[in-house]
Amino acid sequence: MAEYSKNILIVEDDVQVQTLYRYLLPASYQLMITDTVAGAKEILKANEVDFVILDLALFGDENGMVLARFIRQKHNNQELPIIAITAHAFASDRQQALDAGCNEYMSKPIDSDKLIKTIAKLIGA
Repeated sequence: MAEYSKNILIVEDDVQVQTLYRYLLPASYQLMITDTVAGAKEILKANEVDFVILDLALFGDENGMVLARFIRQKHNNQELPIIAITAHAFASDRQQALDAGCNEYMSKPIDSDKLIKTIAKLIGA
């Protein structure tokens, strides 16, 4: 059984971007990937999660901002870092994500160096 240093929840509905995360992120991270807010809620309920990477524009009735608010309100968990990553690049989108409880906001295409440095900063690695 592999030893993982951190459990990372990735909420992303694009299969190609999910594959990109598998390639970009260190093998020492346990990646738990889902494409819906409902799936993310189940993972959060059943697992210890150290970090969340969250696409804001998801298919279905709920988007990433709904999940960020859920994490902050329902779980009252200010310690769980959340990075919002989205194709939206408007200043208002960034502010809405931060207001919803995200620690950081990045736009696609993903800057892999910036992502890895941001994760390390937020988890203290």
